[in-house]
Amino acid sequence: MRVLIRYFGMISEKIGINDELIVSGFHDSDTLKDFLFERYPPLKSLEFNIAINQKLVTNNTLITEGAEIALLPPFAGG
Repeated sequence: MRVLIRYFGMISEKIGINDELIVSGFHDSDTLKDFLFERYPPLKSLEFNIAINQKLVTNNTLITEGAEIALLPPFAGG
C-alpha cells in the first residue's frame, strides 16, 4: 500500500524536506508516526497535526491505499 506524505511550514524546515514522499507499509496513523519519528528524529520535539485525505485526525486512524497524508504545524485561530 502506497501513500503520499506532504510536509508543511516549520515541519518541512525542521526536517529539511521540501518535497513529497511516497511510502508504503503503513496501515494506521500510529505506525506512520513511529516510522516518521525514527526517520526524522527532530519531529519528536515538534508539535504537529496529521491530516489524512484533508481531514485532521486525533486518534489512531486507518490509512487506505493512495491516501494523502499531511504533516501540519499547529494552527493559530482568530
